[in-house]
Amino acid sequence: MIRSLDRLSHAEKRSLAVQAKEEYRRLPEFGRQKLLDVLQSGTLPVPRDLRDSMIAEFNAIGPARARRTTPRVSLIGNAFARCSE
Repeated sequence: MIRSLDRLSHAEKRSLAVQAKEEYRRLPEFGRQKLLDVLQSGTLPVPRDLRDSMIAEFNAIGPARARRTTPRVSLIGNAFARCSE
């Protein structure tokens, strides 16, 4: 697979990185962090220039925002109540 990726033109690698960015954007924060960790570790069989482009694209998005269904005050109050018991 890495040989196939090595054969891509710069424009094709750039397009692939942008597509990966859109998929990355859809992941929850935990998934984003895991993917970024694996990509940064260098363990994936991805050419260095493509990996660096993907990391730059992912970093441009930043971490996902967790969606809250419970107000923050309630979460803090519940945690405090459990600790006080």
